[in-house]
Amino acid sequence: MRKKFSLDSISDVQFEDYCYDLLESMGFVNLDWRKGTGKGSSSSDSGRDLECEYIVTDPDGTVHVQKWYVECKHYTRGVPATVIANALTWAGADRPDVLLLIASNHFSNPTKDHIKSYKENNKPAFRIKTWELPDLERHSKSKPLLLRKYGLETNTEILDLMHPAHLEYIKSPKLNRLKTLFDLLDELEAKDRDDITGWLWGLLLKPRSREPRNKNETMGDLLLDPVDYPTFKKKCFEIAVLESMDDILLCHFIANFLLQELFSQGDITSIDAQVERHRDTVEFIKDLSVREPERFSSAESVDDTIKRFTDNINALPQRIVRWHELYNIFCEKVVAQLLDEDIFANVEIEKS
Repeated sequence: MRKKFSLDSISDVQFEDYCYDLLESMGFVNLDWRKGTGKGSSSSDSGRDLECEYIVTDPDGTVHVQKWYVECKHYTRGVPATVIANALTWAGADRPDVLLLIASNHFSNPTKDHIKSYKENNKPAFRIKTWELPDLERHSKSKPLLLRKYGLETNTEILDLMHPAHLEYIKSPKLNRLKTLFDLLDELEAKDRDDITGWLWGLLLKPRSREPRNKNETMGDLLLDPVDYPTFKKKCFEIAVLESMDDILLCHFIANFLLQELFSQGDITSIDAQVERHRDTVEFIKDLSVREPERFSSAESVDDTIKRFTDNINALPQRIVRWHELYNIFCEKVVAQLLDEDIFANVEIEKS
């Protein structure tokens, strides 16, 4: 299961450090820590934990510097209204552009009501923004170094799924010949090979297609050109020769593309989440068919759509497990062998 994003395990000081680093990573500049417990030297925060600036550029190129005051509240429960009063008072006196209130979990309903009332009654010259746990998770998710620093990674278990050959292959560029790659693919069981490489067939072959004649026709029925492994293999060598593309570069692209797709589709840690998303989609369709029946041509079309998603839910776990199996086959029987190729040694042998 995916670990839930939480800031409860870090201390108050660490939370302020985290907020500092997060803001810095988001492009805030001239950060000034107001507390002696953090990255500054002052013993009093004067109503805010952080001061910082954010540079905004207008469409015409005009640059504005916004002054932000930031108050960080590390609570395992809802932040009470009493603890933000000082921040509102100082912001009212100093009038920054923005007062940002950050809660490690959430603000209590009375606090939210207090902020709303303060805005309506005082009409402050500054904007008041609030960030709660979901906001912090969203802002942090693309910053792995930040998450690792504070032990906040939520998906580290996925690293355990990565095959050692995959990790080694992406650690540094590999130089392999296209012929070596296809020699290895040719040795796989035909079904495994086709399932593994099928992701790329249409992308590289760009087959022509015709208009459907009836609703029962599949995408395969509409194709006018062959889309299969032999044609795909032939096309790859044509690209390398006729389009003067370095076959080492093409090999690198194919191997990395297939690793990414197979690993993504075979993420067995996401089975429960994917099933839940599909169930939510089914419920959404049911609700939509009641609220906006005109979106569906008939009751049968609604039932067909729901059945298709339901069938997909039932087949999803087995399908993900199959992709995980194919990922490991590709890593063990293809990628691991690519790691052993030394094209420069081959060149020396040919010269001799």
